Amino acid sequence: MMIYEKLIPKNNIKPYKLLFFFICWIFLWSSMGTITNGSNDSGNSINFLNYINILRNVTIYLLLLFLIILTVKNKFSYYLILLIYPCVAFSNELYNNLHNLNSIDWQHFLKIFFIILLIHNLYIENNFNFQLTVTLMKISLIILVIFFTFFILPEIIHSISHNVNVRSFDLLEKNVLFFTVKNFFTFRQNSNGASRIILLIYIYILLKYSFKSIKNKKKINFYFFLSFLLGFFIYIYQSRTNFIAYFIILIFILKNNRFLSGRIKLLFIFLFVSYPLLIPNNYYLQNRILFTKGSIQQDNIISGGSQYRFTKGSIQQDNIISGGSQYRYLYENIIPCVTFETIADKYSSGRICGWEILLKDIKYKKILFGEGYSADKKLLKIFQKTSSNSFINLLYNSGIFALLSYLIFFFYLFYKKFNFQFFVHDNKYVVFSSYVIMYIIFRAFFEDTITFLNIDLILILNSILLINKISK
Repeated sequence: MMIYEKLIPKNNIKPYKLLFFFICWIFLWSSMGTITNGSNDSGNSINFLNYINILRNVTIYLLLLFLIILTVKNKFSYYLILLIYPCVAFSNELYNNLHNLNSIDWQHFLKIFFIILLIHNLYIENNFNFQLTVTLMKISLIILVIFFTFFILPEIIHSISHNVNVRSFDLLEKNVLFFTVKNFFTFRQNSNGASRIILLIYIYILLKYSFKSIKNKKKINFYFFLSFLLGFFIYIYQSRTNFIAYFIILIFILKNNRFLSGRIKLLFIFLFVSYPLLIPNNYYLQNRILFTKGSIQQDNIISGGSQYRFTKGSIQQDNIISGGSQYRYLYENIIPCVTFETIADKYSSGRICGWEILLKDIKYKKILFGEGYSADKKLLKIFQKTSSNSFINLLYNSGIFALLSYLIFFFYLFYKKFNFQFFVHDNKYVVFSSYVIMYIIFRAFFEDTITFLNIDLILILNSILLINKISK
């Protein structure tokens, strides 16, 4: 009973409505990973997993139907402006590729539609108070910790114990508490995604450690050790975006903290700069591609970032012996980038080239409504996987209207709802939400992080909702 009262504080919302919202939230998180056939040879097992997946998707679509009914009955909120993007993008996709419509695009459209309507209805529902919104954040944090414990931590332990770079670990085999599960869930995270999850947990742990004076020394030592360990894990993933964000957030949390002594703050900074010394010298991933003798000349290679690009006609597919998963090859429709050899493109892992390609390809006739959902992927193909920039993604796929809708949404948020005093608020979930909002907006300039349903989109909308509830 006490656990229930902590998770579900007193409120005036109708029980059936409260239950509906929490079911939506759980299914929202579950919809990010797809249960697959796995490697089991039993046909019954495969069918069973497929049935679970189908049942889950059908449930989400039924919940979406109820959300649409609720939305029609409720008044307007500024969250609904975000619907312009999925509606415009998917309408273009239907118009341009009606006969070749990708079912994955259809699912992405429905899921992003789902989360926007859910957050809108939670915002409109006045009886869904601030404390209930905090409960949603607690659920999200619990899910992140479970994900870290079962999927990321075993990967780190495996890589360190075998002296291999964690970035090269084969994600087709996931160690779950040291038992191998092959292709059961598609909760795959690259180094950027995994370190993002660790960083989010780190922010919460650091705030919990430093938010108020803790008299219990065991708790102090535990939180300090945990924050040190998580910081170390962020470093070994070598994600530049997240490591920069980690440093900036650490500095701001320490600067705004009223309880930690100057000596403890200096210790955190010292630990940050000492992480490189803790990495073994042989903890290194060789980025190399092997070719048959005479298949390619050095002057045909245009290097950029962690990938190699080739001039048109310089290489044939059958000449490739092996290549790491980081390398992508394009054998046709090569679009040259003047930024290939620049330092900026090199250290952005080829992102700047991808942005250049998309911006150069924008057509005057489609500047208003864009090319269609996931059109950036179809253009870049295996040359560049995605645009890796949410705002360029919005402009290219959905045009100026969709981009403006997001910019207006964030402008209204910061102009009317957000207060920078939230960074020093008495409630740690308000402080945490403030850092999450700033961090994910920062990530949006280097990832497609707010253009489809993923951890970032759920957490930023959850954080904005929490801020909105306390601002009312």
